[in-house]
Amino acid sequence: MSHTYRIIDYALHHSAILIAPDYRLLPEATGLDILSDISSFWSWLPKELPFVLSSLQPKPLEADLSRVLVTGDSAGGWCAAQSFLSQTSESRDKVKIRAIAVAYGMLDMRRPWWTEAGEKHPFGAPTVPKSILEQHILRVKNGELPARISNGVPPERLPFCMAAVQWGLFTELMGKETELYPMECLEKFEGQFPAMWLYHGKSDSAVLVEDTIAFSEKVREVQAKSPLLVTLTEGEHGFDNAPGEGMDSAWCKEGMTFITKEWLG
Repeated sequence: MSHTYRIIDYALHHSAILIAPDYRLLPEATGLDILSDISSFWSWLPKELPFVLSSLQPKPLEADLSRVLVTGDSAGGWCAAQSFLSQTSESRDKVKIRAIAVAYGMLDMRRPWWTEAGEKHPFGAPTVPKSILEQHILRVKNGELPARISNGVPPERLPFCMAAVQWGLFTELMGKETELYPMECLEKFEGQFPAMWLYHGKSDSAVLVEDTIAFSEKVREVQAKSPLLVTLTEGEHGFDNAPGEGMDSAWCKEGMTFITKEWLG
């Protein structure tokens, strides 16, 4: 069971409202564009969601915005972390993020893995020519391709991701502003961290497990008493897609118990 399907089952089990917002993608967008999309979502939520839910037929619904759980995997893990790290005090007054669950998230993107070219072969993939990414960016700049992309059908965008990793271009594509990097944002965050469940496969060849380890250590350094569970288990990127890794697996039961208590307790 993948992270996505697990969250759907989890939401159904707890009668939760599940919202999956889109955001603009690299390399067409920048990191600041994505942060802007995240900010827009948190502005939209308290203003528009109550109206949407109240208009449902035959049974209107009501959301409890004082009990919000945020989750994401891989790049979505970066978005999940940035959802609380970039949340304004005004937004926190209206929407209470009580917990986040991040699966193999891109959380420490100043590391050489993301910033330096080298022999890197996620999933055993061969080296992708840098020109594939450069030519795509040029075609976007020339108006030959859309400048705003918020979705894609795998694996059509995989070559861009591979090239960015293998040629160490993520910082260049994201931007260098401090607010784009969760490790640096942790130190400047004002307020109490939400409870966090971070899980990662030890053999991840796409997003190294060191990202989660470094992020968790920084959380403990900055707010030692913040509720935190780190689950490191055997497996590749997306290991939770494998048979037997569903909600009944031991590692998942532990994490779900922890996060449910912090979210709804």
